[in-house]
Amino acid sequence: METISFTKSTLLEFIDSDKFKELSNLPISKLRAISQINNPRATEAHILLVAQFDGTKTVGYLGILPDAIHINDELFPVGWLTCFWVDETYKSQNVAANLFLRAIRAYNKNIFITNIVPRLEPVYQKTKLFFPTVYKIGFRGYLRFNLAEILPPKKPIFQTIKPLLKLGDSLLNALTDIRLNWHNFKLDTKPEYIQAIDHISEEFFTKHQHNNWIKRSKKEIQWILEYPWLIQGEDTEQLNERYYFSCVEKAFKTKVVEFKNSHGEIIALLMLNIKNKNLTIPYLFAESSNYSKISTFLFELMYAEKLNMFTVYHQEFSNYLRSIKTPFLFSKEMKKPYFISKKFEPLQNLDFQDGDGDCAFY
Repeated sequence: METISFTKSTLLEFIDSDKFKELSNLPISKLRAISQINNPRATEAHILLVAQFDGTKTVGYLGILPDAIHINDELFPVGWLTCFWVDETYKSQNVAANLFLRAIRAYNKNIFITNIVPRLEPVYQKTKLFFPTVYKIGFRGYLRFNLAEILPPKKPIFQTIKPLLKLGDSLLNALTDIRLNWHNFKLDTKPEYIQAIDHISEEFFTKHQHNNWIKRSKKEIQWILEYPWLIQGEDTEQLNERYYFSCVEKAFKTKVVEFKNSHGEIIALLMLNIKNKNLTIPYLFAESSNYSKISTFLFELMYAEKLNMFTVYHQEFSNYLRSIKTPFLFSKEMKKPYFISKKFEPLQNLDFQDGDGDCAFY
């Protein structure tokens, strides 16, 4: 077997090579590779992907997203682990350990991780590389029924009856739409969808992230918009069959929205992701006095586009949503884990935006 660590230049060569075309399964999608290569915080020295091959078969891979964190006005390079996968038939051959060790060595143990399945938390903690897991507490609201999405991953029986669940969702949502018609979601002033970040927008959101560890710039927000990891397409199964993680969704779009006051001054800026029928906010910059306008806009958007579920981990905005009456059928508290290298002091106040790391891409 062969293990290869890919930099920007070698990854570009790889996705254009005959070897990439001949692989039975891929360690990265072309879309994600091109995005990684164009990451403004990635240098030629950074390792972006570690993959292990057995002939024309990929047996495991681990992606790393280069980034930097700000601590007391100093900048420290870090890597976020992402897209970790190992073929079940090769697990006894220490493929996972090989990939993980190469990644942490490449980043001198400056590793961060988030958005992992709960069963992997003790596995990462056993490495003794991280402080005890830190959690962001978020909010999830369900505006419409989506049992066909929620239940099948929980038990096999729900996968078997998925067509019935879809039918149930349709019938229940017909009643839900009648209920929602009685709500007033209209704003006095409509926010504006923008295609590009200008210096005025950058100046606004820079003021609202002085405590944030990542501190995105105009260049990095624009990179997220121009180089997505997911695209919208119909034939999702065929397009995704060679890559374990999704690269195509039936519906996916990223938008940036600005709210302005009567003087034309920006008072809030949001990045929104809509994936299928679910809404998230990778980035939210605003004073709490404008949360009412933002929440009304989000309810109106979900109603207009018939979205089912909304999730946010922005602490202040999550707390605000819990304090008001909403049109959601029901809501629940969410926990998002963060693993932080012991090379950094543990966080007392975790100040990541929802989109930090690789989370802005899905």
